[in-house]
Amino acid sequence: MLVRGSAGRSILFFVTVLLLLSAVPVFSRDGSILQVEQLLERGSFTERERRSLQRVFDSARNEEIPLALLVPRLQEGIAKRVDAARIERAIRSDVSALVTARTVAWSVPGGEHLLADEARWSRAATYLAAGRSPEELRSLLAITAARPERFRAAATLDISLADWGLGDRDVQRVVEAAVASRLEPRSYRGIAELFVLARRERVRPERMVDRVVAGLERAGSIGELRALVIE
Repeated sequence: MLVRGSAGRSILFFVTVLLLLSAVPVFSRDGSILQVEQLLERGSFTERERRSLQRVFDSARNEEIPLALLVPRLQEGIAKRVDAARIERAIRSDVSALVTARTVAWSVPGGEHLLADEARWSRAATYLAAGRSPEELRSLLAITAARPERFRAAATLDISLADWGLGDRDVQRVVEAAVASRLEPRSYRGIAELFVLARRERVRPERMVDRVVAGLERAGSIGELRALVIE
């Protein structure tokens, strides 16, 4: 009888622990659930709008998207008094970009570094939202796989160079050289500025790309790179 009672208590304890563990991830992984509820209550939304927005966040949780990555969009919308429908569309777009970024990361050897850091994951979604393709994100993840701490700066540089007008192959060459260089990631913005300067000096883009890539192999700072590139 004693054995049966001990076994019963053990089973009850085991079941209780399982129930607790099954509930914990929702809150321990993402402490933003209460924050979302408070923001929805605080915003000037109708009850119907609150329910609709809440469903978007519930859907994101089902997709295992950290709500912390979506809260800033809700906060911004409320602060700017944006209507609920526009906020909902923006958040759905963010969720879609985050899901796509995760799918791409899973397809790249070493790409899991993206998902280990929410700031990187968010930057990848921003990268896609800026018009860069999943294939371009895949290339960027491959380039930064060995140096994941450079991903965010590399993504920003990539977007800047594409906006400036460089072709995809030239963007990749410059970004790859920057990631492999001795430059600190925070100085990457200076690389994009060199291309702006090149346009003023009427230097052809393809010639500037060659100069920058060669300079990045030698430079230890953006100042040194500028001296090597600008004649």
